[in-house]
Amino acid sequence: MTTPTLTMSRQGTEVSLLDQQGSGRAHVLCISASNYEGFPFGGTEALVGDLLSTFGSAADLRFTLVGVEEPASEVLRLSAKRVGAVQYPFYPLCTISNPPRGSVRLSFARSILTRRRFLRSLQANLIYAHSWEIARACALAMPDVPIVLHCHGVDNPIRRSRFGLARFLGVPFAYEHLVQRPAIRASRAILVNGDADQFESFLSKHRKGMTSQCVRIPAVVDRSVFHRRDQQECRRALGIDGGRTVLVFAGRLEAPKGVDLVLRAFAQLHAKDPNVLLIVVGDGGQRPRLERLAAGLTSTEAVSFVGHVPRDAVASYFGAADAFVSGSEREAISMALLEALASGLPAVVTDSGGAGELISNGWNGFVLPDRRPELMAARLSEALAWGQQVRERSLEVAARYDAQTIGQSVLAKLRESLGPSAGLREVPHVPVQDHPLRSGPMGVRVALRWALRTYLRWAPLEYGKGRMLRVLGPAAAGTRVLVRSGYAGDMEIELDIGEYIQSSIFYRGYYEPEVVRAIRSLLHKGQDAIDVGANIGCFTLIMADAVGPVGRVHAFEADPRLVDRLSRNTRLNRLENVVSNQMAVSNTSGLAQFYASAEADNWGLGSLQPLGANAVGISCRKITLDEYFRSHHPARLDRVGLIKMDIEGGEWPALLGASELVALRPALILEMCDLLTSRFGYSSKDFLGWLRSMGYECYRLTRSKLRPMGREVGRQGAEVVCFDAKAAIPCI
Repeated sequence: MTTPTLTMSRQGTEVSLLDQQGSGRAHVLCISASNYEGFPFGGTEALVGDLLSTFGSAADLRFTLVGVEEPASEVLRLSAKRVGAVQYPFYPLCTISNPPRGSVRLSFARSILTRRRFLRSLQANLIYAHSWEIARACALAMPDVPIVLHCHGVDNPIRRSRFGLARFLGVPFAYEHLVQRPAIRASRAILVNGDADQFESFLSKHRKGMTSQCVRIPAVVDRSVFHRRDQQECRRALGIDGGRTVLVFAGRLEAPKGVDLVLRAFAQLHAKDPNVLLIVVGDGGQRPRLERLAAGLTSTEAVSFVGHVPRDAVASYFGAADAFVSGSEREAISMALLEALASGLPAVVTDSGGAGELISNGWNGFVLPDRRPELMAARLSEALAWGQQVRERSLEVAARYDAQTIGQSVLAKLRESLGPSAGLREVPHVPVQDHPLRSGPMGVRVALRWALRTYLRWAPLEYGKGRMLRVLGPAAAGTRVLVRSGYAGDMEIELDIGEYIQSSIFYRGYYEPEVVRAIRSLLHKGQDAIDVGANIGCFTLIMADAVGPVGRVHAFEADPRLVDRLSRNTRLNRLENVVSNQMAVSNTSGLAQFYASAEADNWGLGSLQPLGANAVGISCRKITLDEYFRSHHPARLDRVGLIKMDIEGGEWPALLGASELVALRPALILEMCDLLTSRFGYSSKDFLGWLRSMGYECYRLTRSKLRPMGREVGRQGAEVVCFDAKAAIPCI
């Protein structure tokens, strides 16, 4: 059966919808349970649209869209869909009521099976499937066509279904074995949306049955639609009072989106400031209940439910707003949050997937460690008091997720999947070196793990413990293992025990216990501390405990993997006195190349200078400490009691950018090693001489005591503690 060519006009533009026969371009069926115009409303549909808006530049691929329509439409009728500036041929396989009454994705998967003869007639070379059910149904309906599965989230969707009965009676177990696992085996490539931890969880769960490439695709935003707009102009167009303070929520009105929390927090905020207005953009089955809740909590004119609106109108609401708010319980990286940041808004959100990648607390918004309405109200009040500078920060974050750049990466993966070698094995997010004991039974590894932990923590003889950990630690870890361990008294820390620093904490209780001892001795309640090269937060947590709730810890880490774990560990312990900053520290501010560690078992070797041939360069923001305090915390400069730096040779440049701080002579804990400092063009001898010229006395920190520092450190390196030369030497 040959599909006829159809030329039609839409919005004044003539376009040949199907120029396919004999065109020589590979034919890709993009299949999603949506109409590609925002129905059903949700983040998945928005992300698919943003990606498609960038595919028009692919001269070697042509796309046909397959989806759903509302009941008045005719199924299997060819029409045009404009996505961004690109027009695609579109076939609806079935119709879905608005709002949907049943499971949209299951109904659509059933339509794929019943319309399989029609789908085969489209003569596709590749299927780009946007859900587990679609990939599974396509594997049954068109077994000879390769599939690229795009997972919008990593969870079993049945476990968070809005249909309560589906969450019980073994349905999630059946879904995993009958839908998810077969879909993975049938797919030639798998693209996963989610933050770094979610991607690692996905790999650890599905790696055993995976025979395809698996890569993480971050969320995207179409910055041609979502960008900074004139606020007053947007308000006039939408009929919003120009003098009011406006908050906006955008998303499906379903239980997992946490709109209840947003409404309760807003009611507390509105009680203090009656001028504030909340606009709720979106629709869903919970809307009637939420409208009743809003009416019971506050005045009817204070909350406006505008329902489902086109994406251009969503962008206008963002343009009219002063801040974005969300209470989502669980999702991949939030599309609505990313679109709000691209519109220049600060955001106050709960700790759901990817929020920590987009929001730096106190910089462009807040990620809440718990779901208390009073905390959300307080953070909203604080965010609304920020000036225009925060808008530039949000725009800077959103620029990293530009749809054009990421869309090209997706196109490259689609092209690979068309080739004869597309069925390569998966590429893990962080490679792990093989170890002869890793193939052993899980019980053997667990027993070895706990025996090693007992010996390293409690055996009195210290000699040989470090070597034992390096040799036996990888064997005991097996594949990547995430554990939650007690830490520093009543705190907890999340660890990947396949990585050296984190395994040291798991097995021995601390990493570099002499540094922990020094931090506890040097810091006092109410002071501020700076942790540059914070890693996963092993010292940040100690500092936060030492300075107490009145003090503050300013943590800096440029490696996205480590920033994510740092944020998780601070939120795990509900530490509101920690400010996590995803940026490097140096003697100048601006954009820089940061070289993340290429070592699978030591993530802490990242630096602004490449430390090996395999170092991976990523773009990051760098800042001087003087500028950081002038811009963000000017009143806290003289409260800094300790600066700890471990940034692989970049310590001197970082202190040169902190001249105002150094003049106050806070205590310093620095890693020094001539092997590392030479990469930055200086020696430890020069560095120590400069520190002494600035009024510091320098000591080598050992396990038992302080030793006066000589003229240089040498290639072996040392932890160096520096104090004001005119002050008494503290007892460490």
